[in-house]
Amino acid sequence: MNVLLCSLGSHGDVHPYLALGRELLHRGHAVTFATSSHYRGLIERHGIAFAPIRPEAPLDDPVVMGRIMDARRGPETVIKEHVMPALRDTYQDLLGPAAQADLLVSHVLTYAVPILAEQLCKPWASTVLSPMVFFSAHDVPVLAPLPMLAKLRALGPGFNSWFIRQLKKVSRSWSRPVAELRRELGLPTGRDPLWEGQHSPHLVLAMFSPRFGPPQPDWPANVQVTGFPFLDAPDEPLDAGLEPLVSGGECPIVFTLGSFAVRVVGEFYSVAAQAARFGQHCC
Repeated sequence: MNVLLCSLGSHGDVHPYLALGRELLHRGHAVTFATSSHYRGLIERHGIAFAPIRPEAPLDDPVVMGRIMDARRGPETVIKEHVMPALRDTYQDLLGPAAQADLLVSHVLTYAVPILAEQLCKPWASTVLSPMVFFSAHDVPVLAPLPMLAKLRALGPGFNSWFIRQLKKVSRSWSRPVAELRRELGLPTGRDPLWEGQHSPHLVLAMFSPRFGPPQPDWPANVQVTGFPFLDAPDEPLDAGLEPLVSGGECPIVFTLGSFAVRVVGEFYSVAAQAARFGQHCC
């Protein structure tokens, strides 16, 4: 089987699909990974065919990265200013690889994949890397711009469902380019690609541990929780610099950031160090 993996974003949006691709290769399938050209070397080092797609990841622009990581406007910036304006470019870049594939695998930001799957009559599996993407009324995620969501859990799924519908109305205009492209291609408008429309009717891979988010009644019916797809091979040696840190003495305290946030670190590490010293003093 020829599988086309598609993803956009930082290394955290690439490594899980590399792990998936490597396992598919091990099982005898042909794999192509379509993503920003920034990751070509990484992907090809793992023996996976690479296909470049736009938009490029703005990893080297600190101003853009700061806006993307903004607690209130970050998601809107990613979707409205980076991904949606490049939708037609992404579609054109994927058209050739998708036509040759037997199965398409989408990421939450690859809005062209469902369009191509429908247009080319290809089976399609969607993926999510975090349970918050499902936005369950039974387990409402707490977002940085809306800390009040923590209080909604006590109101139950009935009220929470109503509140989530209001959020969908706010973001409805963000996905207008998808509706326009579908109309130009003669396809029905379909469901909102930012919400229900991102999930495949065939298979949804929840690529995280059920301990992070147990399945909820309002998740898509065809969800398979896979656990985390770790890229590190079990026989890879530990980095020489880490070996003495973890093999002797007291257990280390690890503070880390995601692969996007690390580029706009701010005071994270100084605050983390203060917290560690305070915790040690309390013990």
